[in-house]
Amino acid sequence: ATGTPGISVYGNNRAVVVNQDGTVNSASAPSKVGDEVVAYFTGGGPVQSTGKLVSGAPAPAGLSPVTGNSSVTLNDVTAKVAYIGLTPGSIGLYQVNFFVPQVAKGTYPLVITIAGGISNNPVMTVN
Repeated sequence: ATGTPGISVYGNNRAVVVNQDGTVNSASAPSKVGDEVVAYFTGGGPVQSTGKLVSGAPAPAGLSPVTGNSSVTLNDVTAKVAYIGLTPGSIGLYQVNFFVPQVAKGTYPLVITIAGGISNNPVMTVN
């Protein structure tokens, strides 16, 4: 079984991305190239769990990475991924910690691919 990632969105199709300084990414709170940011999504599929997974219960503490090959792109530029898997302590929520790739200032589509499943493409802003 594989998943189809769906990036969490707010407002006018903005990706739920937490900037390195803890703010939520927006036009007035952009990320910077090289920053490590966290995007949240659902539908990540199978994981290598650090503990017992129970349907409807919070994910175990520690990292539970997805088992499928994965990538993250911003404006079609591949980002370096630090972690992609379940969000510890949350129910059904995944996260991807990635470094903002070298792109010009602007607002761009963010895409997560896991085991061939391609996410929606909400936007995030880079300054």
